[in-house]
Amino acid sequence: YGWLGMTTAMLLSFTGGYMVYELCAVFVISTDIITYYFVMWNFGVVGTVVIFWHAPSFVKQAYLVAVSVIMAWILTK
Repeated sequence: YGWLGMTTAMLLSFTGGYMVYELCAVFVISTDIITYYFVMWNFGVVGTVVIFWHAPSFVKQAYLVAVSVIMAWILTK
């Protein structure tokens, strides 16, 4: 489970972060780097815990949809 958890965390943090960065560039949203890194780290860690541990069903489903959207976005790029 360690490898799968680390892969999920990296997918949510790094690839999701790249997607958010691109969206911020398109919509001209400015943010400081510390907040950006904190939000992406939090999204990755919480997403990994939600997917592999106990969480409400709708939260788990939301993170799984986010993983699917990120993967589809990366694969179509």
